[in-house]
Amino acid sequence: MMLRAAGLAGVIAGVTTAAIVALPYVYGTPASFEERLALHGDPWYMLRQWLSFLNIFAILLAGWGLAFHRLRASPGAASSGMLFLLFYGATELIGRAVMIFTREYRWVHGLEGADSETRTALLDSIRTFDAVWSGAFPLILITFTLSAFLFAWATRGGGRFQQVVSMALFAAAALGAVTFVAPYVSWLRPVATWGYVLVQPASRFIVGLFLLRESARIRPKGY
Repeated sequence: MMLRAAGLAGVIAGVTTAAIVALPYVYGTPASFEERLALHGDPWYMLRQWLSFLNIFAILLAGWGLAFHRLRASPGAASSGMLFLLFYGATELIGRAVMIFTREYRWVHGLEGADSETRTALLDSIRTFDAVWSGAFPLILITFTLSAFLFAWATRGGGRFQQVVSMALFAAAALGAVTFVAPYVSWLRPVATWGYVLVQPASRFIVGLFLLRESARIRPKGY
């Protein structure tokens, strides 16, 4: 039952990640701070914020299922991978919660009709949060990359489908490393951008399908 739930979560994580990638093409990527503020009233933008928040729960559940599945065969890599995934999830969940419930629904919404002094205070709060969130991104990226690498290591070998899972997770880890370096190496930036579009949704979807298959395979044995 646990593997089945984790597999469904992996599929959901893949689908929601694809939607998160696609939605900026609907409402447009803001070119300035003011344009970002104006997106508060766009339902597609807010849908992306909510999907980004809910997506983390799906990723964590899928990761938990994968760790559970590989714990006996590769205890060190599986447990360490889940540990780093928890660090990633906790950091991103806190940031996303503050972004939605405080930044968007309190501070940005509060700008409407605010007097000059209140508006200045709200804008300062928004800019401060944006700076902190930008600073947290390297931590999110590092912990996610290490988690993907360790899960890839834990799933190496085995049957053909499991090898596909391992390769997909190694690709996700490589993408994380490229994304970390890309701000300092200009030619890597398009690799990071398009790699995210292609690798992240696919790797999560593949993990979900693998766990669903494993759930169906072991259920007759009484698990």
